[in-house]
Amino acid sequence: MAEEKVEGQEETKKTKKELKAEKAAAKAAAKAAKDSGEAAPAVEGEEGAEGATPKKSKKKLIIIAALVVVLLGGGAAGVILSGALKGSEEHKEVDPSLVQKTIYFDMDEFLVNLNNPGNQVSFLKTVITLEVPNQAVMTEITDGMPKIRDTFQVYLREMRNSDLQGSAGLQRLRAELLLRVNSILEKGKVTNILFKEIIVQ
Repeated sequence: MAEEKVEGQEETKKTKKELKAEKAAAKAAAKAAKDSGEAAPAVEGEEGAEGATPKKSKKKLIIIAALVVVLLGGGAAGVILSGALKGSEEHKEVDPSLVQKTIYFDMDEFLVNLNNPGNQVSFLKTVITLEVPNQAVMTEITDGMPKIRDTFQVYLREMRNSDLQGSAGLQRLRAELLLRVNSILEKGKVTNILFKEIIVQ
């Protein structure tokens, strides 16, 4: 009986040693897997602590990935916004000399006899304003003013009283003068003819 008890104790000790050796091997394997980035195998008796590690690591990876996406999205939005702001600033910083600005130029008064039939004598007195799109065209008009005045004088002297009757007559006069002044200009165009004063007697 004594011998059987000794053998049983030796077997129990042997079993405990084997279990300890197995646990140590499992821990070593888990540590190696953790260092290499792989999921650690569950160790017997430590399921509560080690078994939850893969799930936690997956959650962390998902959270990190979400943050990266948000940050990248925010960065892209920031780039787009900064580009829009930069574009608006560039728009504001346009050279004022390049901006199209309408200029109004009053020509000297015209006083001409109208070409009426018979002995009927009448005259036209008018002050004409030229509507010019920018300073460059204005410079060209100033340089060519003697020729423009001469063209207008010749045309106005050919007019009759009947040609200037009503708004339709004035609109025809406006169109004819605009056509003549623009035929003289080479680089730009007058956009409109305005009558500052017009008297027919």
